[in-house]
Amino acid sequence: MGTSVSSGDVTHPSLLLRVRNADDAAAWETFVRIYGPLIYSYCRRKNLQENDAADVAQEVLTRVSKAIRTFEYDPNKGRFRDWLGRITHNEIVRLLQAKGKNPQDIGEDNNVELVAGDSGSAWDDHFHAALLDAALKRIESEFEPETWRAFRAVWIETQSPTQAAAELGISVEKTYVAKSRVLKRLQAELLVLCEDIPLFAPKL
Repeated sequence: MGTSVSSGDVTHPSLLLRVRNADDAAAWETFVRIYGPLIYSYCRRKNLQENDAADVAQEVLTRVSKAIRTFEYDPNKGRFRDWLGRITHNEIVRLLQAKGKNPQDIGEDNNVELVAGDSGSAWDDHFHAALLDAALKRIESEFEPETWRAFRAVWIETQSPTQAAAELGISVEKTYVAKSRVLKRLQAELLVLCEDIPLFAPKL
């Protein structure tokens, strides 16, 4: 971990690199805004009550804040999302055990080895979808409404460029340009938020 991502003429340092700097309070605030809801919503999907999900999310963030400064992103050793998934899983298990409940209650990802790292695991799917949604929200204001509508129609709603162009009253070429521009920026933003996340079309 420790790269910078270039988008146009602007270089955006990785968020996972920035949060290792104890003096970069803004980076940690961004991290909490992105990953706090991601962890909380995953806990809710695992049938935790609102207060319990909030407690787990807070504890995970506390543990991450203490450990992130020594975390090194090495794809040969493991991925950030795997590391975060294991911390989240362990905190869910710890909370359930403290309440005298069976950790099996968290669902199909009971085995820590399956929480993250296995293609198609519930954690990976949730992580990808949440990061994609966060990235989309962060970059939307950078584009003209027409460009964003064209992008959404073609990439998110999976309309054909011809259909999207007809509905929006623009040329087919403009729909292609809109999709290309936004996807390029989206890829850069995803790499800023998490260096090892792939770009993929959302499932509707």
